[in-house]
Amino acid sequence: ANQNCESVHIRKMTVRGATTTEIEFDADPGLSTGDHIILGDGIECLQDCTDEQLAVVKGVHAYGNSGTYNVGVQVIATADVNRFLLPVGWTGTVPQFDVVSHQGQWSRTSA
Repeated sequence: ANQNCESVHIRKMTVRGATTTEIEFDADPGLSTGDHIILGDGIECLQDCTDEQLAVVKGVHAYGNSGTYNVGVQVIATADVNRFLLPVGWTGTVPQFDVVSHQGQWSRTSA
């Protein structure tokens, strides 16, 4: 299920609007529309970003007073096999996310 997550990294993330964020991989990640992924290490807030917004886009949420639980975020394929859309976005002040060294980690949670 996670055959490409070790060798293919997220290189860029851009909020495209009120309901969409685009993620760009450095190669074809082997994902299809409907797959769910969790974004991991290397994905950080850059500007105008809260911990809650980062949790939503990563698909990992705080659980009570300690720990986290993985919800995942559904991906939507585009014509470019290296780019996918997440159904997550914001209006008003739009957060900016950083992908450290273009090496964002991810894992697929659906088969």
